[in-house]
Amino acid sequence: MTSAKEHSTVTRKPLRRLAALAVPCLLLLSGLTACETQTGVAAFVGSTRITESHLRAVVDEALKQKAIAQKVGTNVAAYRQAILSRLVKHVLIASAAGKLHLSASTGDVDKRVDDLLHPANQPAGTMAQLDAAFVTAVQLPPSELRPFLRDQVLMDKIGQRLTAGAPFTDAQLQKFYDEHGGPASGQTLEQVKPQVIAALTDGVVQVYVTSSTSHLRLKVNPRFGRFERSKIFAPTGAIVSPPDELVRDTAPSPKVTPSPSA
Repeated sequence: MTSAKEHSTVTRKPLRRLAALAVPCLLLLSGLTACETQTGVAAFVGSTRITESHLRAVVDEALKQKAIAQKVGTNVAAYRQAILSRLVKHVLIASAAGKLHLSASTGDVDKRVDDLLHPANQPAGTMAQLDAAFVTAVQLPPSELRPFLRDQVLMDKIGQRLTAGAPFTDAQLQKFYDEHGGPASGQTLEQVKPQVIAALTDGVVQVYVTSSTSHLRLKVNPRFGRFERSKIFAPTGAIVSPPDELVRDTAPSPKVTPSPSA
């Protein structure tokens, strides 16, 4: 049986990036979006509806998790906004990936789960351990693990497509390293180059997803407050624009439903 200490070791490192990509629980409350909605709809992203019942189901399941309930406390309204932002983000990622004709299969998500359960040079974990670590690190219920990983797969594929054949320059790597505490870490740029490249790639993906989905009108039910669309993707400081021709791509995006099970 895996001990509590081994549980922590098995799940901590692989989930760091999960937590970094999660939507913060407290959103900046500014910038009212269009509020034309239909009864029972929390938000429209283009023609895709995020229903109030779906939002409520995710929030209710999340608050049954002790780790989430303790952190949220009485600030349920802000947490509900964060979940709605997460569901909007899910639709935007799928739309952006569709423009590049990219998709995430069930097998892709299965592999991501397996990678988390079997980290290199560490004891294998169990699904129960992974679910618990996901709840703690990302503040989402277990049912959102696969949709969350699906989004990660899509973002990774977008990053690979955008940076293929056009690696970052030494100057870009050095600039990011210098501006994000690299010298103070005691590690050289060469030692942390994979992490720097990953951070820069995340920045490229965020810029691309935001730009390529800007035509999708976001209409949020005013009952769920005010939040800034630009805050859906947390900035990494890696402001590197994707190629213009990709941003201008007008290929039709597939219709998606919020948070599907892969």
